[in-house]
Amino acid sequence: MSNASQPINKAFETKLPYGSELTDFLTQNYITEANVAQLLQKKGVYYGIRDKKFTVPVAASMLLTPEEFEFLKQKRNTKEDSLKRRSSTLGWTSTKSLSEEIPANINVRDIVDTRFKGYEIVGNPRFVVSDKNKVLMKFDIDRIDNTKGWCNSRRRFNGVIELEVRNGDVEISIVKQNTSTETEEVCDKVVSYVKKELREKGCLTQDQLSIIFSSFNNEERISFFWDLTGEIPESFMKFEGITDIDVKPDGQKIIPTEIPIEWMANKISKLHVSGDKLHDTFFITDPECHPYLIIWRMEARYSFDDHIAKGSCRLNFEFSGYGRTGRPTSEFTVSVSQLSLDKAFKHVSSKKVIAHLLEKIDNQKTQLYKQLREIGDSSTL
Repeated sequence: MSNASQPINKAFETKLPYGSELTDFLTQNYITEANVAQLLQKKGVYYGIRDKKFTVPVAASMLLTPEEFEFLKQKRNTKEDSLKRRSSTLGWTSTKSLSEEIPANINVRDIVDTRFKGYEIVGNPRFVVSDKNKVLMKFDIDRIDNTKGWCNSRRRFNGVIELEVRNGDVEISIVKQNTSTETEEVCDKVVSYVKKELREKGCLTQDQLSIIFSSFNNEERISFFWDLTGEIPESFMKFEGITDIDVKPDGQKIIPTEIPIEWMANKISKLHVSGDKLHDTFFITDPECHPYLIIWRMEARYSFDDHIAKGSCRLNFEFSGYGRTGRPTSEFTVSVSQLSLDKAFKHVSSKKVIAHLLEKIDNQKTQLYKQLREIGDSSTL
C-alpha cells in the first residue's frame, strides 16, 4: 500500500525547482501566503507584504536548498494527506456471515465512472476477507491534471473501506477512510452499491445510524462537539484544549440584544477562531448563546501515551464540507491534523499511530451519539 499521497512525477521528487517551475509550485492553492513568507524568512528576507503577487517573484528568484524544498513539499502534502474517517451503522438481519453475503467480484471501475473526472482508479480493487464477518478494501487513485504544471500533474491518493458485522451479529459497521475528494467519492459510491446489494438480499434493516449535520439542532451540535473533544474517556489521551472553532450566527434566528453575540447579527457570515483555550470562551461556556450559533468544526489538542506510542496531536472534528456547501447531509468526519511523537517513538510509523487514534475516537464518537439519541428519544415520550 502506498503512502496516503505520493507524487507520481519523478521530477518532483528528484529536481529542485527554480524560476518558472518554482513560481508554478508556489502559486498553487495549497501553498499559503504564510508558507511563502516562512520560506523567505528562512533565507533571511522579511517582506512587509504577504500578498503572493509580491512575495512569489522574490522567492522564485532564489535557489532552494533541499531542506527548504522539503519544507514546501510538507506544506503541499498536509493539505489533503491527512486521513479522514467517517463511519455509520446499520442493522444486520442475515443468519449468514458477511463474507458469504458480500457481493462477489465487485468491479469498482463499473461502479465509479471516472471519465471526465480527472482521476483514474489504480488496478482492480477487491474486498479482502480478514475474518468471516469483516472485509476490507484498499485502493489507490491517480489524480491527473496537466494544467497544473510539472509539480502537480499527477498525484496518488488512497482510501479504505471496512465492513464488519458485530455486537452479536445484529449490526454492521461501515467505515470509510479517505485522503482526498476523489477517494471520498470512490468510498461513497462503492459503499452505496454494497448497501443496495445487501438490502436486496434482505441483510440490512432500514434504520441507519449515520452522524450528519442535520442530526442535531444548534444546542445539541455544540454539546456533541464539547462532549467529544473535551471529555474523551480514553485513559491514554489527555485533553489539552480547543484550538480552533468554525462558527457563524444562525441566519434563521433573531439574536436577542441581551445575548453577548448580538453583535454578530447581520455582520458575520463565517468566523474562524484560533487560540489556546477556546473551551473557556463564551461560545462554549454560555448556554444562552448556543441556540443562535452554528458550529461545524472544532480542533482540539491532546497528549497521548499508550502501548503504540507517546506524543501529542491535534484532532479535527468536522461536518465535512458544510463550511463550503452548507449541506445539511454533511457527514461528521474525524482526522488528525497534527502529530508529534516523543523522541523515543520516532521510529514508529506515524500512519499506524494515526489509524490507531482515529479508531479509538471513532468508537467513542459512535457511543456518544447513541447516548445522545437515546436521551432525545426518551425526552419526547
